[in-house]
Amino acid sequence: MSANKIVLTAAQARELDRRYCAETGLPSIVLMERAANALFREVEKRYPHYKLVFLLGGGNNAGDGWNLALIAGAKGYDLELLDFTAERELPSDAAKMREACRRSGFTIHSADSAKARLAELASSPRQSLIIDALYGSGFNLRRRSKLLEQVKTPLEKLQSGGAKVLAVDCPSGLDSESGGASEFTIKADITVTFGALKYALVSNAGRRFAGDIVVDPIGFSAQLLESVHAGDRGLEIYYDTVDQLRSFLPTAAENAHKGSFAKTCITAASSSYPGAGLLAAKAALIAGVAYLHVNVESKLAIEVLAKNPEIVVMPEFKEDFADLAHLPVHLVGPGLGNRLTESELAKFIEGASQLVLDADALNLIAKSDGRLLKLLEKRDTPAILTPQPREFGRLFPNLKMTDQVGRAVEAARQSHQIIVAKDARTVVALPNGRAYFNSSGNRLLAKAGSGDCLAGLITGLLARGLAPDKAARMGVLIHGRSADLAYRDLQTDYADLSSFFFRYLREVLRLS
Repeated sequence: MSANKIVLTAAQARELDRRYCAETGLPSIVLMERAANALFREVEKRYPHYKLVFLLGGGNNAGDGWNLALIAGAKGYDLELLDFTAERELPSDAAKMREACRRSGFTIHSADSAKARLAELASSPRQSLIIDALYGSGFNLRRRSKLLEQVKTPLEKLQSGGAKVLAVDCPSGLDSESGGASEFTIKADITVTFGALKYALVSNAGRRFAGDIVVDPIGFSAQLLESVHAGDRGLEIYYDTVDQLRSFLPTAAENAHKGSFAKTCITAASSSYPGAGLLAAKAALIAGVAYLHVNVESKLAIEVLAKNPEIVVMPEFKEDFADLAHLPVHLVGPGLGNRLTESELAKFIEGASQLVLDADALNLIAKSDGRLLKLLEKRDTPAILTPQPREFGRLFPNLKMTDQVGRAVEAARQSHQIIVAKDARTVVALPNGRAYFNSSGNRLLAKAGSGDCLAGLITGLLARGLAPDKAARMGVLIHGRSADLAYRDLQTDYADLSSFFFRYLREVLRLS
């Protein structure tokens, strides 16, 4: 597993530093110097003629900033050093770097002087690069930061005047423990992080504030990273990226025929939501389902056939799983309404070899007072549950933590199922404590029907032979990638789902 696929929690990042120093015998200041050199490489590559304005806080994150100032000053960069915590004692390594800057003769604006100087710079903005070294991964939402409130307005003025922001390790205001964000979080154009990705950078909040993310290994070996990551058995977080698609997606044998793939059934689409089943079915077909049955109300069957005549439709809606038991892969729920009772859904849960549960199937589980969740626990193969935030809350009302990935993993552990926790940045959580953040997708998917497409896509990948965990992860990745390619070409949010999604879904699968 390469470093850019591993995601570290704040505790794991601290353990990585500790283990490296313990195992190599090197002092921690060596890592600080390497971090500063990594930062300077990005500054030199992207912003070679910018004035550098340093926002310096009270931890080792500031130490990286002070060290960067030493390097950039020696290379002739114009510097503004704003020390917002001058009266506070710094950690040893950071204090050494600040003292080195003083001895080098750099002008340092401290405390109130730093705030005044930032206001002056904001009043006459010029081509500047703001180095955010205030908090980094040391910020905690439980402690309100007056400093972030005070710098917000002048920073926004500078940015509106063309200034760029480089965050050291993590934008200040992102909580590295929960992945949440302060209302005063600094929005970066680029974040340079060290060793591996950090949880806060790939969370929903991080997606808004981190900008381009550069991971510099700064000397940590892949073996050490993997050891630290796997050593915390409570939680393992990974980051799925589009370069994984080719290795995950199956290729059919030259002599394959329709019987080579699992027959599939989608039970969906009441008269109140007639389009849901159609969207799911079309996504499943494009994903490669060779033999698809659609179980919908009889008056919708003609419409299904008109859209996709290769689909096998039932002459009437089948509530009894016994009529469908010969089909190994099942999706139940999109637009289903109240067509199934609890006892009828229980038969699907007990009998389906491979099972995806979405939308109204999830609502029925939530209403069952835990009975259907207990039944799910007895399955030999985990089902895939695809809740959006409200459905998640109904399914797992006792999970109150604000930590998105922690909630998803705990839900997967409690239910013994695979949880696709849909959100702006979707997480796939497994019962073994592993969680996979998705790197793809954009607001084009924030539309009714998007989840139906995702459920159908995951079901199609199951039918093609992917294991349930991989089908869930790759389905989410392909779903988002289709929207990314669409936005690349359309450059607008004003597009209906059916007009773009399937076209670009085909393109993603073709290119993969």
